[in-house]
Amino acid sequence: MSKLLKFSAETGEKFLTYSLVSVGLGTVIAQVAPHVWFLDNYAGLFQLYKKGFAVEVPSHFETMLSEISDDLAIPVKNPLTRLLTVIGFDTMHFGTTSTTSGCFIGIPVNFNYKSEKDIDKLSIQVGNKSVPWDSKDGIELANSLILSDAAKRFGIAYELSLVDTFKFYLHCFSGPVIVIICGGVNNYFCNIFGLPYRPFPVKGVFYGLLIAFGIGFYYLSKDLITTYYEMQALKNVSKVGEEYITGGLEFYDKLLARNKALRNLLPDGSSEFNTDGDSIYLFRKKHVPITVKKQLLEKELEKLNHSNII
Repeated sequence: MSKLLKFSAETGEKFLTYSLVSVGLGTVIAQVAPHVWFLDNYAGLFQLYKKGFAVEVPSHFETMLSEISDDLAIPVKNPLTRLLTVIGFDTMHFGTTSTTSGCFIGIPVNFNYKSEKDIDKLSIQVGNKSVPWDSKDGIELANSLILSDAAKRFGIAYELSLVDTFKFYLHCFSGPVIVIICGGVNNYFCNIFGLPYRPFPVKGVFYGLLIAFGIGFYYLSKDLITTYYEMQALKNVSKVGEEYITGGLEFYDKLLARNKALRNLLPDGSSEFNTDGDSIYLFRKKHVPITVKKQLLEKELEKLNHSNII
């Protein structure tokens, strides 16, 4: 074996090792940086502004958060859980309750709506166009934005339950675990087949497949972790009582109605939402479908009603 070939193989192996370590650390930093180190800055990117000023969260939502905290037995004072008004019409969460940085629960502006008169229709656009509010889809969209206090309470409770899980940590460590697996696969093929000394096209095909496997496995693990804890959060909230279950059913009914209206209003709406109102994902399953969440709550309500009869 020539010294040049040996040097090339050893250099390639060192480069691969350093690359794997860098990727593993990078996936951890990509999770920790926005949700811990720069939590305020990251959450601020989703803050809703109006006329140059941040839209404040009404004080009664702080009271509601405190009540939800008592119902779920999740402390919101230490570490601190804060509310902010976010862009769009979906609830969000940032950070986790298990770090000193605390977390944010993002509530959409339509949580402030009490009737259709409160909707700022001139500022809402769909597909960069004004909404035809007098059309059937426009009327359904407007109705979907009005929520009862029970539905709002459920939305906040669901997000609070999510930030009080191990989801953040599993997302952090899924990357390094997959890097270790990929490193093990590489070492196996190197030892058995002498991969470092094979022709470049052979190594190129192998590492191309290995990278594709690692990326695919990484996103698959992220989606499995997310969907698992979304279902756990639903179950935790539904255990509190009937008010949360009925609020959740309304919450998801309104989301489905909104998505059905958007399916017709958006130029490419049929590729964004299916006829039931669930989001369409090409390869991944980023979240539990809304219809599945609704079915779970319906089963929980049925169990509760059955136990009350007995």
